[in-house]
Amino acid sequence: MLSQGNSTTLFTLYPDETHVEDNVDFAASILWAEMELGVQYDFSVAASTEADISAFIVPQPLNLPMTSTARWLTDVVGLRPSCKWASTNITQPVMVPNKTDDLSVVGVYLEDMDLDVTIDQTDICMSRAVLCAKIAYNPAVAFESFAAITVKTPILLSLYNHTTLKAPTDGSTVFLAAQCVSGCAVDPTYNTVWLNFTDIPTFTTQLPPAITFMGYQSWDVAFLVCKPNAVIETREVRAEGDARLSVQPLGEGNQLTGQGNLFPQDTTTMLSFALSGITHVGPMNGSSLSGLGSQLQCHFLFGSQQVDSWPGAYAASGTKILNVSFLPEANLSAGFAQMLQSASKGAFFQKKLLQTSLTVPYGKDT
Repeated sequence: MLSQGNSTTLFTLYPDETHVEDNVDFAASILWAEMELGVQYDFSVAASTEADISAFIVPQPLNLPMTSTARWLTDVVGLRPSCKWASTNITQPVMVPNKTDDLSVVGVYLEDMDLDVTIDQTDICMSRAVLCAKIAYNPAVAFESFAAITVKTPILLSLYNHTTLKAPTDGSTVFLAAQCVSGCAVDPTYNTVWLNFTDIPTFTTQLPPAITFMGYQSWDVAFLVCKPNAVIETREVRAEGDARLSVQPLGEGNQLTGQGNLFPQDTTTMLSFALSGITHVGPMNGSSLSGLGSQLQCHFLFGSQQVDSWPGAYAASGTKILNVSFLPEANLSAGFAQMLQSASKGAFFQKKLLQTSLTVPYGKDT
């Protein structure tokens, strides 16, 4: 997936290997193909039957055919995911200075998450590219989206651990959701959305004309923090020749000898990069001017049933402002685990960082 070396290289611990950012798009493409197209990339892992583990990420032997029958011991990543809306240290509206020489808008501490986030202009004005393209094509068009959603990523140093000031080592993924509450103009020929932040912690920031290229705008901002709560254990893994892997449960009181093919901190750190490309992977949401990112991201946050009921971007009989609700945290947690499984396939568990452990094949196909 993400690295042909160590994830911590971006933070100078291993300066000779810097492949994390290069593989984010590859991870995103696998994620999109599996989640949106239903096309399986490499082996799939059967859903966990263990009460405290919702899903596994599993290394596999290099070049193992999907039709082979085999079993082996390996360290695996057990996921106990949680997605929660974070409270912040901001208690008053943030007034951004009327200047353009600094892309950063505000720094935010996500309380109880041990995370710091830097918001920049492109986060809140995600529809800016659409806006500018429209104006370049037709200068009479000047409108914006009411909403914007993006992923904050350690790649751009916009997400970091509050205590260490380095990349998160717990696999955190942070979604920034922003809603314009005043000052945004909407083209009457296009539909848009209004994010329902009921019972979700938010704060307000005011953007000046130097940033909006229009007048003052006020935006409500919220952060969804998803953590894998990963545990690394040694398990027996089996391939039965049906393109699926199954992780065998441990017997009561049993503990297998660690294989050493997963480095705990590097493994969980790279999970913080895994979904960095989700906002832009695959087709955009059909209501493209909503600024909600890719169709995949919308399906994760709002559910396919709600998203698929939205009208297209063009408003044939006047603008429709759709009040949209996020899925419950339990649903988001389950979806987060599925996406991590897909994004973690490929080079992540097959390159130098994670060498496959002892293989014990059996059956006529091996």
